[in-house]
This record gives sequence, structure tokens and C-alpha cells, in this order.
Amino acid sequence: MASIPDQIKSVLEQNDTIVRRRMAQKMEFLFKDIVESDAPTDAEMQAYLEQHPESFRESARYSFMHVFLNTEEGIDEARNRALLLLKDLRLQGDKANPIAAGDLFMLGNQYQNHNQAEIARMLGPEFASAIAELPVKQWHGPVQSAYGLHLVFIHERTTPRMPPLAEIRNRVLTEWQYDRQQKANEAMFEALQSRYEILIEMPEQPRVADSGQSES
Repeated sequence: MASIPDQIKSVLEQNDTIVRRRMAQKMEFLFKDIVESDAPTDAEMQAYLEQHPESFRESARYSFMHVFLNTEEGIDEARNRALLLLKDLRLQGDKANPIAAGDLFMLGNQYQNHNQAEIARMLGPEFASAIAELPVKQWHGPVQSAYGLHLVFIHERTTPRMPPLAEIRNRVLTEWQYDRQQKANEAMFEALQSRYEILIEMPEQPRVADSGQSES
């Protein structure tokens, strides 16, 4: 039986683009298997985590409720209503019923454990930026969003943190393997480029017939 290098040589000697493309894919899969079989140590994963904090740092998360006031009758009217409601809501604290206090809001009045990016997608970036500055355990507002005005009570806000390796081991392993795979692919292609000359054959352009008549 022919060895793997002999099989590769035999296939590459055939002038078949599809076969060569599939052979290149098989080589990529082979490199992937090699990389994934080489599991990192805890020390290597910890070092990778520290070298790429932006990929694993958890942003602040918010749990809050809000009272919605629509602005169909004008922004000033809605703001006046909000200021009057705010006094009562502050007396009620976290016992307040946000649905009964304001106008109907189709996206709900209670939000649990969302980061700023998620809040921005739901209620808009203006709202997300505003609640980042609000103290917890008290009603505040009015805060404006793309939908109208809101009075907001933040139950809890967690601070940004870097989770320990034990919590995100699988995530770190996946990123480590992907990064190693990319570097292995780059090294493989650089090695191939150094050994072979790459020629790009352009198709011949069709000759345009001369529409004019030659002089006699």
C-alpha cells in the first residue's frame, strides 16, 4: 500500500483542480486534528486568558423595572406626568407595580440580568447609556428611549469583571484551539508557498472582430 506522501504526490500530479482542492481541504482537517489533540495545560490556558482579556471580560449587568409613559400627546405632557408619578413611586420603592403605574409597554416592564449591549438592542443606546449612571434601589427619571419616557428602578447592577478560568474553561479552550488552528494554517500555507511557484493563468480574451472594411 502506498504511503500518505506518495498518495498526495500521485494526486497532485494529476491536473485536476477539484481533486487538488479537496486534497488541500484534507490537509487543513489533518492540521485541525493535530491541533485539537494537543490539549493545553491549565497554565497555558491561564496565560491565554490573561493575554486576551477583551475576549473574556464580562461587562456590567442590570436587573431593573420601569414605568413607561408614551409621548403621543407631546413630550412636555409626558414629562409632567412622569414627575408626578416619580414622587409616588419613590414612596413605594421596590413594591411599586410598574404595569399599573404607567402606560402599556409591549416589551415588558421587568428585565433580569442584561448587559448594556442587550439593553441597547431592546430599548435603544440612549436608554442604555442613561441607566449606567443611575444609583440602585431608587426610582429615577424620566429617562428617554426611542419609545417614550421611562421611570426606572434598578434592583441590581454587577460590576465588570474577569471570571476565573474555572468558570469559563470551555470558552478559553475553544478560543485557544481556534487561535492555534489559525496559526497552524498560516504556517502550513507559508511553507507551501516557499516550496512551490504559484502561477495564475488568465483566460484568453476573445478577439474582437474588426467591423470596419479595409481600403481597397
